[in-house]
Amino acid sequence: MIVAIRERVCLIPGTMCDDRLWAPLQRHLSSDYQVEHVAIESQPDRDAMHQLIASQTAVQPCHLVGFSMGGYLALEHALSCQPRLRSLVLIATSAQGLTAQEQHSRAAMLDWLSKHPYLGMSDKRLAEFVHAGQLSNPEVVSVVRAMDRQLGQQTLLAQLRATTARTCLLDAMSRLTCPVLIIGAQDDLKVPQQDLWQMHQACPGSQLQILPECGHMVPLERPAQLAKLMEEFFKSCK
Repeated sequence: MIVAIRERVCLIPGTMCDDRLWAPLQRHLSSDYQVEHVAIESQPDRDAMHQLIASQTAVQPCHLVGFSMGGYLALEHALSCQPRLRSLVLIATSAQGLTAQEQHSRAAMLDWLSKHPYLGMSDKRLAEFVHAGQLSNPEVVSVVRAMDRQLGQQTLLAQLRATTARTCLLDAMSRLTCPVLIIGAQDDLKVPQQDLWQMHQACPGSQLQILPECGHMVPLERPAQLAKLMEEFFKSCK
């Protein structure tokens, strides 16, 4: 009897996210795919995050999927290890480096967090990540709050320190040879649509999809649409 080998899909989460980010997506993905969470939230620094990504993607060729900060890390990895990837999917991600103002804001946040207890995500900050139409949806909001609460202050500090130094990777994207899918959201307050278009233009042959009425938390807000886009893309990579 011939046993079909499932295609591997390695998922890298964003800041203050874990495997719960991907649970709704996994329920909609076909069983043809072997889904693996890359637990960067367990790593103390950026080098360790990249070592973990490298160890999981080295097993056999895979589709590498990154969300937000995880997308930036996925892009960095793809630029150095393309032959091992079947494709690259970037969700709600920018290839831009942080501006001086953003770096200043992060430095101030790191300083504050090092001296005060982290009390969790405020309602105001939650509204920056989740579309207004989803703020009353417990399947979105409760997951975001639970991940934030349980990962806690030390994870937040480690991730902010690890990802503040970001260079612009736009020019480097022209070197990508694996298939690339860029997915964004129309109402994402964290990643401007201009950044998505610039990435698409910088990467010849890439595909770009922008979901309407969706905020930054795409995997939680639009899991069925995301799964459909990813499966169609994966099939086109064969």
